[in-house]
Amino acid sequence: MRPTTGFPPGYSLSLAVFKWLGFDLHAGARLLGGLGFSILVLLAGVGVGAVTGSPGFGLMSAALVLGSPTLIGVHGWALSESVFLPMSLAAILFTTGFLGTGESKYLVLGGLAVGMAALTRYAGLSLAVALGACLALGHGNANPKRWRVMGVFAGLALGPLIVFLVRNVIVSGDLVNRPEMTWRPPEAALIERAGAIMVSWLVPFSGVRLPGWLSTTLAGVLLLCLILGTSWGLRAVKPRPRDKTKSPALWLLIALGTHSTTYLAVLYTSMSVADPNIRSGFSAVGERLLAPVHLDLMVLIPLWLFVAWRGSEAPGRLLVIGTGLLFLVAQFSGGIKEAGELREDGRGFNSVAWRSSAAMAYIRELPEIPIYTNEVGATYLLTGRHATFIPASYNPSTQSNRLNYSADLDRMRRTIRAGGGILAILGSGPRDRLTPEYLDELTEGLTLVEEFGDGLIYRYTGDH
Repeated sequence: MRPTTGFPPGYSLSLAVFKWLGFDLHAGARLLGGLGFSILVLLAGVGVGAVTGSPGFGLMSAALVLGSPTLIGVHGWALSESVFLPMSLAAILFTTGFLGTGESKYLVLGGLAVGMAALTRYAGLSLAVALGACLALGHGNANPKRWRVMGVFAGLALGPLIVFLVRNVIVSGDLVNRPEMTWRPPEAALIERAGAIMVSWLVPFSGVRLPGWLSTTLAGVLLLCLILGTSWGLRAVKPRPRDKTKSPALWLLIALGTHSTTYLAVLYTSMSVADPNIRSGFSAVGERLLAPVHLDLMVLIPLWLFVAWRGSEAPGRLLVIGTGLLFLVAQFSGGIKEAGELREDGRGFNSVAWRSSAAMAYIRELPEIPIYTNEVGATYLLTGRHATFIPASYNPSTQSNRLNYSADLDRMRRTIRAGGGILAILGSGPRDRLTPEYLDELTEGLTLVEEFGDGLIYRYTGDH
């Protein structure tokens, strides 16, 4: 199994374990999704219970994750969240465990978890930044161990990804196979969409829809509360950063808040500069892209309520209980519906349409030949074949035609001719996947040899 150079290999390597155990890739992806979700529930419950010393608040955190329609949904996709999210939460818990106890094993485990998360999705770098900042804060300027701690953490957290990026340069001449960088911030409609998603996490009844401006405003208030809560934690912890009786819950609050804000900043930058293709698909996968923030929130809510509980008398504690129940209702009301829909059909590459794809069945039976396609991820997961993206004629970052498009087309045609390869346009309604002009350019000199309801297969036959 060979991971592509455009994506980190963590998810592919995880699937390879299931392949080694005798499962096919699709079955392995489904098992990995279930395993990842189970670990996430366990981490949330054990982590919050440990830092608060309260099994009740730990159980609440586990229940919020268990009932979350967002987290249930993203684990129904055959995509990297089933590895990335558990590793992210594990990294946060281990690192805050180190800050609360000073035990080196937690620092090592935290660094390794960050390294695996970054090796699964590039957004894992936000973890390295956020937790690195927490470690710097927890070991002040006067602490002689500060640089040693930071060095160990940085090496474990960034080392695996650096090795992968160096490998990319060696084999392909490019770090991450992304278009030229040009700053173009996302449109207001996408910000409103993100706001609506974040507000929907806290609405206790599924199907409620708020005006875009109101959703954006409420999401801004939520983000402000996140920042203020983190700032409060920083002020509370700063005078006594090594106070073991108070630090664990506060450090977890700080780490989660810092990670959420850092992740949102990385996502915004990616949409503006590094990967503008995210922008075009945000309406379809926005909830998936925001899932790390949602996970942080599901752990932060019990922490905030724990702080309120500790500082309240009986009437105030009744309010805390009522608020907790409201949040649980908000999650389970949507989670039960989401789970029911997943029983009928999966998400993304786990859907019936992809699993029963005639085009994928055709590709699966081919010998080892070069494959160019518009769906590299689906091809890899459902057939186990390494494929190459079709040449892109347009750079969405610069909103202009790509200068090396003609050279890439020539290279693709030579590769297909020399290796007996294919060009596969995949997806429901394949002729509508590309513009007619673009499809004609890609297929010039090639012959349509197979046509399915979800795929067009072209080869070089010498007839042109």
